[in-house]
Amino acid sequence: MTAPEPNDRVLVLAPHGRDSELTIALLGGGGIVAEACADVAALCACMNAGAACAVITLESLLAPCEALVAILASQQPWSDFPFVILTAGALSRPRSLDHLGNVTLLERPVTGQTLLTAVRAALRGRARQYEARTAIHQRDQFLAMLGHELRNPLGAIVLASELAQVIDSDPSRYLVTINRQAHHLSRLVDDLLDVARVTSGKVVLQRGPVEL
Repeated sequence: MTAPEPNDRVLVLAPHGRDSELTIALLGGGGIVAEACADVAALCACMNAGAACAVITLESLLAPCEALVAILASQQPWSDFPFVILTAGALSRPRSLDHLGNVTLLERPVTGQTLLTAVRAALRGRARQYEARTAIHQRDQFLAMLGHELRNPLGAIVLASELAQVIDSDPSRYLVTINRQAHHLSRLVDDLLDVARVTSGKVVLQRGPVEL
């Protein structure tokens, strides 16, 4: 059986009584992998290693949380780590939670189904963030490849134009190189525009049989 990825797990910070044990058992019964954290420091260490969301009792955050604030402040632009906070009173959002950002409040006592629903919603949101991360990575790879592809013909054009200016012999052969590489650049730009049309939804790709 394949071990779950750290990025898919739910962290549970509920150090009082059996809260952590019962929460992990409930999530496990719903098919969600969860891991207990003894304190905020352990939560921060687990977040750095990878996690999808955290379920935390409000009283666990009463101690100073500078390390947690620092982790959230250093998130990548695609990331907005989700928290499900279990409160003991009214659902008004305490100002102490403002630094957490993406927070869902649940008033205790909470039913198991309500907690599962909230955690699953947080996991779906985190999954969309992971998809955004993948899309950004693919875009960056494409731009790096495009930069290399554009640099080669541009270098040839610059060199040929410089040689045409300094060499006394017939420059026509250099003009041929410039013309060829300029057409190559034109094809690359056309390909780039085609990709932009697909990603923007202006062109829809359809699968179908083709003859090779």
